[in-house]
Amino acid sequence: MVVRWVALLALALVIAIADTLTDLEIAVGVFQIAVVLLAVRLLPFRGVIVMAAVCMLLTVVSYEMTTSRGSEASGLINCVISLAAIAMTTWLALRMARAIRTVHEARSQLAHIARVNQLGELAASIAHEVNQPLSAIVISGNACQRWLATEPVN
Repeated sequence: MVVRWVALLALALVIAIADTLTDLEIAVGVFQIAVVLLAVRLLPFRGVIVMAAVCMLLTVVSYEMTTSRGSEASGLINCVISLAAIAMTTWLALRMARAIRTVHEARSQLAHIARVNQLGELAASIAHEVNQPLSAIVISGNACQRWLATEPVN
């Protein structure tokens, strides 16, 4: 688990450094969504939220540390776009992960119901097979009693 955290943090730092070294007009911080998407596969729910917060913090720090190369207004807009993209990606990815988890739970319950249904059918089949010979014995016994009950016994 620690290796996953370190790898994700390293990737986030590389993206933040690249964002710091580029002009303000280039929104490299948006690539932090890749870190969030990887975190969804590698970390639990709270870990994803923490990683998204770290990515957003790195984006803001990168914006503040970027030396003025380009329009300040464009840089601020790109920073806000990056933050919005990270937040929306986190929300959508967590929502998708929850939906996938729900589908897996439903499939598991459906498989259990199918197994219970098969068990019920097997029990009914066995009961039918047990009842058939017993019915035949009763019918044969009744036939024998009728033959013996006739006046001239056959």
